[in-house]
Amino acid sequence: MGGFARAFWTGWRLRCPACSEGSLEAAEGPRPVCPRCRWQLTKPGEGDWLVTWLVAYTVGSVGLLISLLLLYLFSRFGIGTQLIVSGLVGLAVMAITFRRSRGAAIGILYFLRRHWEE
Repeated sequence: MGGFARAFWTGWRLRCPACSEGSLEAAEGPRPVCPRCRWQLTKPGEGDWLVTWLVAYTVGSVGLLISLLLLYLFSRFGIGTQLIVSGLVGLAVMAITFRRSRGAAIGILYFLRRHWEE
């Protein structure tokens, strides 16, 4: 698996993208530093909230599109009902996977920091 995909997947699993072993989350929320390798997981002003929302939106959009396709192929609902149900599915997928989207965003930012350091 390539560097970007590996960093994304490791973050999605809520593991540190640097060492693949430290947990990204503590009881009180996301950790600023990996407890195992001490990698700084977030930096102030880095825009991790924006990357998190982009990942969450993308995951929710995929859920919406898949549910819309399945409803179109296997149901007799009208298009309006299909759109409403698919929209709700997309929102639910985004809400359910938000923690993992935050982890994936940390993985993406790790990859970018390692390959395009300032």
